[in-house]
Amino acid sequence: MRPVRSTTARGLVALCLLGALALGGAGPALAGTAATGGAGIEVAPEGLYEIARAALVHGRPAVAREAALALLARNPRDLRAELLLSQAERDLGNFAAARAAAKRVWAGAGDGAQRYAAALARAQAEASDGRRTIAQYWLRRAVQEAPNDAARRRAIQDFRYVRARNPLSFRLDFGVAPSSNVNGGSSSDTLWLYGIPFTLPGSAQALSGLEYRLSANLEYTVSESPAQRTVLGVNIGGRSYQLSSSSERKAPGVKGSDFAFFATEAYLTQRRRAAGGGEWDGRLTAGHNVYSGAPLSDYLRVEGGRSWAIAPGRQLRLGTSFERQWRRDDDRNSATLSGLDTQLTQRFRFGELMVGAEIEQVQSPSSQVDHDRAALSLGYQLAKPVAGVSLGLSAGLDWRDYAHSPYATDGRRDTELSLGVQGVLSQAGYMGFAPELGLRYVHTNSNVSLYESDEIGVTLRLRSAF
Repeated sequence: MRPVRSTTARGLVALCLLGALALGGAGPALAGTAATGGAGIEVAPEGLYEIARAALVHGRPAVAREAALALLARNPRDLRAELLLSQAERDLGNFAAARAAAKRVWAGAGDGAQRYAAALARAQAEASDGRRTIAQYWLRRAVQEAPNDAARRRAIQDFRYVRARNPLSFRLDFGVAPSSNVNGGSSSDTLWLYGIPFTLPGSAQALSGLEYRLSANLEYTVSESPAQRTVLGVNIGGRSYQLSSSSERKAPGVKGSDFAFFATEAYLTQRRRAAGGGEWDGRLTAGHNVYSGAPLSDYLRVEGGRSWAIAPGRQLRLGTSFERQWRRDDDRNSATLSGLDTQLTQRFRFGELMVGAEIEQVQSPSSQVDHDRAALSLGYQLAKPVAGVSLGLSAGLDWRDYAHSPYATDGRRDTELSLGVQGVLSQAGYMGFAPELGLRYVHTNSNVSLYESDEIGVTLRLRSAF
């Protein structure tokens, strides 16, 4: 290998001396040093690589920087030297220079391994400069370019480290879901009213089609300490539909956008460590809903809870909520909601089990809104992927009791059963975003045929795999 010739003997002599100091002696890094003459000094390139690497390990970034610059003087396209220069400049606090060196490596990278190293160097420079959101982007690029599983795990670990220290977080969710009942319509074409049959219009019957869902979440950590964390956030999301051709024939003049729903909300949450273990959590939410292009409701919700670690791998949470809804379409449908909920989480060797229960009272002047509700939920998440797919199972039972109904003398009673399975295809992801496939079945039984329904839906969405 051709040796490096410096035009300044003093600079490289000092470099070698500093390298020796960083290494605790001359060591193998200086084994390639040639004899010096009056005009300069020659050092084998591998010696300079070793000096730079050792200097970084021993906290001597200035030494590493000089070695990297000497290598780049020999070969301006030396990507290994550019990587060492980026790390050295970062450690010296020269973040713009560190970023520029990482950019040059990325631009000149010839394979995935080099792009991986460049993305890591860029992420380190950005994170050290306080630009953690940009650092998270480059760590996702590193995950995508990782040459092996160990490198991928390192990039994911670094991503989680930076995310935990980033006060700003952003999440985007997009999904497409074919459904047999996009409008929540009745599975029957007939309504029995006091023993008399009436034919339901097509728009009140179950209509099949496609659901398109898009939502975004932005959070900012207002304050954080070992004892508490306070977060301010905004949610924006919506759903729209495209009816199938059979549904268009069943309900002429009805469009999928007639059932479109859009919501915006702002919230403030706080989690605080509780004396004796566990934590308190609270949330204040204000929101606005739009249905079929017209304002539907405004609402204000307060939630709070307490969690305990009652055994190794086992956690219990008790919560309460209060919500006031102001309906914009018809004030008589405004309501006050109050509820209690609990959830038990148990971790096993092969997965995590979640069991939940909830009771809720909805008070409203409208008999079609006023009701009592109770629900049970069950979920299980497998700890390890099966054939590369991370699987989750869910089930739920929901009971609703309406004391009065315009369709039945003894009120209305609904029972809803839901079953679901979700699978995340982590190996098919891009930059840490993986497709999630889901299958969901919902059956509602009611003493009022108008509210009996069945729905089978397949969901496809993108979600972060870490």
